[in-house]
Amino acid sequence: MFTKLAFATALVAAASAVNITINVGAGNALAFDPPSMTANVNDTLVFNFQSKNHSVWQSTFAAPCTSQGFTNQFFPVAPGAALIPQVTILVTSTDPIWFYCPQTIPANHCELGMVGAVNPPASKTFQQFQAAAMALASPTPSGTPSGTSAASPAATSSNGAVSLGTGKLLLAVAVIVALAL
Repeated sequence: MFTKLAFATALVAAASAVNITINVGAGNALAFDPPSMTANVNDTLVFNFQSKNHSVWQSTFAAPCTSQGFTNQFFPVAPGAALIPQVTILVTSTDPIWFYCPQTIPANHCELGMVGAVNPPASKTFQQFQAAAMALASPTPSGTPSGTSAASPAATSSNGAVSLGTGKLLLAVAVIVALAL
C-alpha cells in the first residue's frame, strides 16, 4: 500500500511540474526575461540563449556577481541564428536561486544589471539584488559606471554542462540545441 501511495504521489508531482522559459539576451538586451520568477520543486528552468555571447552562473544575494554554484559555458549566438542553445535545469528546492551573466567583454553584464532570481523572498527582492549588482560597477573618471573588465571568466566545462557546486539545482539536461522556429 505504501509503495502504491508513494508512486502515485511521485506521478502527481511530476505531472504538476512546469517548464519556465527564460530568454537570455532577447532583442540584444543585456537581460534575462523574465528576470524574476517563482518555481516549485520539479519545475524546469529553460534558459534560451538568443543573442550575443552570454552564460548563466549561480551566485548569492550577498555576492551578486560571484560564482557560487552552477556554471556553464558561454553561448555566442549570431544575429538571425537558426540554432538557439539552451541550458535546462531541474529545480530541487524552493529556496531562492540567484543567477547572473558572467560576461565581461566588452562590458560587465552583471554590473549592468543582467541578473535574475528564482523564488526571491520579500525580504530580499529581485530589485535589491539587481541594485547590488549594479552598485559593483566601478566609476570612470567622468563618474559613470564603466562595467568593463580585462577578461571573460572561463567556463567550467567545454561542453556546456552545468557544474553543480553548493547550489540547490540539479542538472536535468546540460545543453539542448533546438531549431529556432
